[in-house]
Amino acid sequence: MSTLYMFSGSSAVGKTTTLNAVRHKVAVNELTARTVREQFGTPSWVDIMKDRNLANSIQMAQLRYFIQRVQEIARNNLNVLDKLRGQDIVVERSPWDVLGYSVAFNCSADVIAQQEKLLAQFEDWLIDLDVNVKLVPFVIDPAIPYVQIPERPPENIRDACHKKLQLIWRTTLIDKITPTGFMNSAR
Repeated sequence: MSTLYMFSGSSAVGKTTTLNAVRHKVAVNELTARTVREQFGTPSWVDIMKDRNLANSIQMAQLRYFIQRVQEIARNNLNVLDKLRGQDIVVERSPWDVLGYSVAFNCSADVIAQQEKLLAQFEDWLIDLDVNVKLVPFVIDPAIPYVQIPERPPENIRDACHKKLQLIWRTTLIDKITPTGFMNSAR
């Protein structure tokens, strides 16, 4: 049986590096926050941090987009999975990452509550799928310095997102596997 893996983590934690190492073994589905930010005119990280309404709008659109894309990826591949003889599918981000960043961007309590409700529904949907689903949490390695580039949010936002994600990872019902475990099991 195939497995749908969803990478989860804040910026610069090794998701892309890991993905590139197994790209030849698994069906890779890229999922990026840039897609939605571009619909809002690609505001700067400072603009998002300063304007709560903008952050609320972007983060709600982001979550809806991520959930929709993961559902499309799963639906489009469910019938194909048997033909692929168990080839795994990897999504480079998870919808839970959006909630982590929403907390980091100080989105309103109402937006956070709406996102938590949507994620609970999404989690129920995942549990009902007839495939293995695994979340692959990537933690911050304090020994690796954070390199600020324009595509990445400031380090304080990354760290706040990571803190929220650690709570999410402990409470979600979706099975988890370490990045090392993923690398060993990717087919």
